[in-house]
Amino acid sequence: ETEAKTRLAVQAYTAGASIVTADAQEPEVVESPKPSTTAIVAETEAKTRLAMQTYANEYKASSITIPPPEANASEVDAVVPEKEEVIATESESSNTRKPIALIILDGWGYDENPDLTDNAILAAKTPTWDRLWKEYPKGLIGASGPAVGLPEGQMGNSQVGHMAMGAGRVLYQDLMRVKKDIETGDFYTNPVLTDAVDKAAGKAVHVFGLLSSGAIHSDTRH
Repeated sequence: ETEAKTRLAVQAYTAGASIVTADAQEPEVVESPKPSTTAIVAETEAKTRLAMQTYANEYKASSITIPPPEANASEVDAVVPEKEEVIATESESSNTRKPIALIILDGWGYDENPDLTDNAILAAKTPTWDRLWKEYPKGLIGASGPAVGLPEGQMGNSQVGHMAMGAGRVLYQDLMRVKKDIETGDFYTNPVLTDAVDKAAGKAVHVFGLLSSGAIHSDTRH
């Protein structure tokens, strides 16, 4: 379909003889002279380039030459490659393409201190890892403390890492949000809590939650 539209656009551009218009009833072919104004030529050329670029993108052709206005039918056929030709060209060049992988090692400890006896990665034989680290661009990502929205010295975990990776900014974890609300006083005016107490009207209000020193889903200080 794209190829048919492209060929039609190219032929209309080169011939400049037929312009098809449509009304509410049926199509009508109106004979007109070859475009003689800059505006009409520019518009036709723009539409032709758009159609040919769509064709090129669909079959991943590297480039297609726009024929001059005086090109004949044989020249038009020559500049619009057949689908089989484009696929063959792509197949020939596909062997030179190399994949690119972005690898984020979640939980992969890193430390080059040879005195550490509890670093399993450093102590193990890892030829592939050693080669990748030596030959390719790499970097270290902070996975604890303020770098991932946690207090200074607080270790992270997989949940924290998954929330932080790709965010493009520091996401304050629940621990920091609750801590901040307590410090600013917003915690004591939280409508979820105050409305529950007001609705109880002197009756018991049961509050339950987690109690842990893990500081991820709860914190003993809270």
